[in-house]
Amino acid sequence: MPCELKDSMPIEIYAALLGAFIGVLFTYWFALLINKAQTRSIAAANFRATFSYTISQMAIAQIDSSINIETLLNRTFPDLAVAIETYRPFVPCKSRERYQQDWDDYYQVGGGLRFFYYSNREEKEAYPLFKKRIEAILNHANP
Repeated sequence: MPCELKDSMPIEIYAALLGAFIGVLFTYWFALLINKAQTRSIAAANFRATFSYTISQMAIAQIDSSINIETLLNRTFPDLAVAIETYRPFVPCKSRERYQQDWDDYYQVGGGLRFFYYSNREEKEAYPLFKKRIEAILNHANP
C-alpha cells in the first residue's frame, strides 16, 4: 500500500501545479482587462474635462456679448488638439476614421479654422452646430 500511494502522488502534485498555473494566468488576464478599462475610463474623463471649459464659455457667450467667441475658440484650440491626440489610442480602430472626421468637422473649412462661423452671433444655427459637432467628438469617449 505505501508503494501505491507514493506512485500516485506525483500525478496529484502535477495536477495541483497545473491548476495553480491556470489560476495565475486567468488572474493576470483579468487584471489586464480591468487595468485597460480603468485606464480608458480615466482617459475619457480627462478628454471630456478638456472640452468642458470651451463648452461652458460658449454657453455663457450666448448670453454675454462681451465674450469674443473667435478669440475664445482660437485660444482653446491647442488644448483641444492635444486632448484629441492624447485620447486617440483609446478610440477603437474601427472608429478612428470617424473620430478624425468629427474633429475635422469641428474646426476645418477648406484647410483652415472654421471658428468664424461659430462666432457669428446673428447666425441662429451657429451655437447648435457647435454643440452638435462637440457632442459628436465627445461621443467617442462615452463610458
